[in-house]
Amino acid sequence: MDNSPISGLVSVVVPTHNRSKMLRKAIKSILAQDYDKIELIIVQDACTDDTSAVLMEFKDSRIKSMVSDINLGGANARNLGI
Repeated sequence: MDNSPISGLVSVVVPTHNRSKMLRKAIKSILAQDYDKIELIIVQDACTDDTSAVLMEFKDSRIKSMVSDINLGGANARNLGI
């Protein structure tokens, strides 16, 4: 039984720019939470590394991905995800 005071969907927005190694760790941490009614929105902020390949490793319907072709910076990329 879920004793969490949260009852609805929680959106987690993660902007990233060429941090694929850190992204893998962040995704694993978010998906490992006890509360599972989440959507994980990854905003690829003009990534030129293997971020897309890292995302393809995860077969989880809670993960959504957005791509910006121009570098927005952390705050603007987060706003895009929101």
